[in-house]
Amino acid sequence: MKRSALLPRDIETRPYELWRPVVRPERRRVFENLHRALASDWSRVLRDQLAHPEPVEFEGIGFENFATLAQTAPPGTPVVVLALEGTQTAGLLAVAPDTARCLVDARLGIGPRAEPPSESAAFSRIETALLHELVAAMVRRIEAAYHEAGIGQLRLVRFAEQMQDVLPFVAEDYLMVFRFRVGTEPAVRKLTLGFKAEIINCIHDATPAVRRNSRAAAALVAAIPLEVEVVLGAWKASLGEVRTLAPGDSVILPSGEDAWLLAQGVRVSAARVEFDGRRVVVESAAARR
Repeated sequence: MKRSALLPRDIETRPYELWRPVVRPERRRVFENLHRALASDWSRVLRDQLAHPEPVEFEGIGFENFATLAQTAPPGTPVVVLALEGTQTAGLLAVAPDTARCLVDARLGIGPRAEPPSESAAFSRIETALLHELVAAMVRRIEAAYHEAGIGQLRLVRFAEQMQDVLPFVAEDYLMVFRFRVGTEPAVRKLTLGFKAEIINCIHDATPAVRRNSRAAAALVAAIPLEVEVVLGAWKASLGEVRTLAPGDSVILPSGEDAWLLAQGVRVSAARVEFDGRRVVVESAAARR
């Protein structure tokens, strides 16, 4: 008798998309640490320029196609278009409308409003200029952070009044999205930084912490154990001559002056071998210099 399992109706199911980008854990950690530090930089920028600053906190990383990102953005979301020079990687910084109003009010010295502004409350030209000035200062911090991390040289392309005006993207483009919030309330005052998924490959694998010419590297190499052999001589013989060797046969080698040291099959230096009846003394040619 077969039984079928039914999911509860209140659980939303979504098809798995095989083409969704994948980022390795070590690179994800690099991006997380980078944007967590960026949030601290933005907090300092706002603290220096606003009368009523609030901290910026990094919320996390995700992947979304541009169509979903544009549909979920509130109407009238100001957007800054970004680009990595020398690549096809475009990006954007979206400021939620209530976040933009909060930033402009704080720049003008206006305290927190008792009620959130209505969506129809448009910015004046002066307020728009102030918002662009604040956002440009935040973009400069992204530029510095990405340059220092070796991602590349970022530049601000233009400002757009809403998400639908962002030209470098098409609906199917997958973006690596970094989400931030301004203040301690998790549901309001959002900032969204996104780049085409190709930015994953702009993070290079970490280089070894020990440089090749450092003392630490030299100490590590010096501690590697090796098997060293003393070779008294060598001669060429045919296979037939080797097969005719019998116990008691004598093989005449060159004098002890022609010996050499062999380490892991590699000839290291010439050596001199002396026999005093009780012991064998091997002197490296390098030691006699």
